[in-house]
Amino acid sequence: MLRVLLAGEESWREVLAGALAASAAIEVAGQAGAGEEALTKARELQPDVVALDLGLLRELAARRPAPGEAPHPGLTRRELEVLSLVAQSKTNKQIAAQLFISENTVKNHIRNVLEKLHLHSRMEAVTWAWRNRLLGPGGPE
Repeated sequence: MLRVLLAGEESWREVLAGALAASAAIEVAGQAGAGEEALTKARELQPDVVALDLGLLRELAARRPAPGEAPHPGLTRRELEVLSLVAQSKTNKQIAAQLFISENTVKNHIRNVLEKLHLHSRMEAVTWAWRNRLLGPGGPE
């Protein structure tokens, strides 16, 4: 069974939870509001998937570093590429195929990103990238 955390606006979560309730293969592991609450809940519940309301991402993107702050301390160009593809919900296999590298190399890049940024999950890394304008409008994509 796939465990899903729903994160974002309450009305959006309720609609999605209702739709997912019909599936025997999906369990809503929990729900959380935006931003830090979603990160805390994801750490606590360790779901397989986090469904994010785009208004969550906009809120996080609004919390960006001041001009002059380093947006990506020590990340290589390849690590940034992998992070960008993770943010597009690509699997390790899909990332490997797109970048012409092995899945183990993808895993190594993701591990390096998490270590360098002192993060614990792919979701945290994507959230960090949005906050620091590495993804979406104004970022390097």
